[in-house]
Amino acid sequence: MRLHTWLTLGRASNLPSVWSNVFAAALIAQTSLNTKILGNDALSTGAMDNEAWIPGSLSLQIMLWTGCLLSLSLMYLGGMFLNDAFDANWDRRNNNTRPIAQGKVSVAAVWLNGLGMLVLGMGLAGSLYQRAVPGQAVYGWVAVGLLATLILLYNLVHKRFKHSAVLMGGCRLSVYLIAALMLAEITPELFLAALALCLYISGITYVAREEHTNKVSQLWSVGLLFLPVFLVSLLGYSFPFFWLYACGLSLYLLDTLRRCLFTPHKNVRGFIGGLLAAIPLLDGLMLASMNLILPSLLCVAVFFIMPGLQKWIQAT
Repeated sequence: MRLHTWLTLGRASNLPSVWSNVFAAALIAQTSLNTKILGNDALSTGAMDNEAWIPGSLSLQIMLWTGCLLSLSLMYLGGMFLNDAFDANWDRRNNNTRPIAQGKVSVAAVWLNGLGMLVLGMGLAGSLYQRAVPGQAVYGWVAVGLLATLILLYNLVHKRFKHSAVLMGGCRLSVYLIAALMLAEITPELFLAALALCLYISGITYVAREEHTNKVSQLWSVGLLFLPVFLVSLLGYSFPFFWLYACGLSLYLLDTLRRCLFTPHKNVRGFIGGLLAAIPLLDGLMLASMNLILPSLLCVAVFFIMPGLQKWIQAT
């Protein structure tokens, strides 16, 4: 099988958004922990004492970061493979341009590889957390088990249950929680940011349900895309950079909405692609709510590479 077919099955053009999720979740959790330890001045000035939150040696820290990125990437790819495996018959009936429907790969091969990556990702994440925090290993296994369950449940019911979109949002919420758990600690600030991401991803998924019809009949779901700005403003309301960033993100979403939906020639697939590309921007918003300016700009840089990847590998 050609490499491009494998990458298309895994919607690999969206992988940088998983990495930005991990990056943002870890820094939000770390910063909120340091704020409690060092006082509010640490947040307002951006000062951080890494020793206050990072457990173990430098080699363990590198292993945890690498393992977290790799394991969550594997679980994402596995979930995308399984999405095609579950939807194989539907894709054939609706002339969808997915690899199985086009005869580029067998259903059995997709099932095998999808389940393999999902289990491997679970095992890697759970084992690493167990090594880092031996006394609390159960929390790591429960977290990755929850993510795997949400992935399987979404793929099983999403064609029959319209509100399964919330399950997909829950998957990305779980990514935030796992990253925070492995690299710092789950904090109230982190959970609020994870909930904001859940709402945004749910909004995209509601829209994506009608991609094959090139219409959006549930316009209320578009409102979910803007709720994160209001939600994380509870954290970032006192930072001018947050409001500047929030305005920029809102303008991007409004312009994408105008170009793709409020036009004589609707382009729902392009709308979804634009929303998926903006996931790193949303991560940057979360970081801006903690006044982490440079990290939020790094997320903006990731956003700029997403459209190019989507031109090479289909994002939906």
